[in-house]
Amino acid sequence: MSINKEWFTKQYWNDEIEAEFYKRLKRSRHPFSKAQYMRIQAAILLRNTDDVQRLKGVELMKKMLDEFPEDEMNYREGLLYLGEYYRSIRKYEKALNCFEIVYQQNKNDNMCK
Repeated sequence: MSINKEWFTKQYWNDEIEAEFYKRLKRSRHPFSKAQYMRIQAAILLRNTDDVQRLKGVELMKKMLDEFPEDEMNYREGLLYLGEYYRSIRKYEKALNCFEIVYQQNKNDNMCK
């Protein structure tokens, strides 16, 4: 298990780490920072090879999406990470749904032209 210096970049998630994460998250003053910390941590867990850890990443990413839908950047990136996760486990309909939401939100931006 690797040791990370930042509290929001843990490779593994357990009850103790989760409690510490939410304790520190409460101290973040700006909603953007909270969403960003959640997205970063969830993305790291989603890339884990352990299925339990990956499911914790899905749970955390969905929580970020539910709590911060107005944060366009973190919301979009969160959906992309979730879509990639679903694609990797061959849940193509869920993956497509995530990617479609991102596309619809950004179809007028240069990103999708």
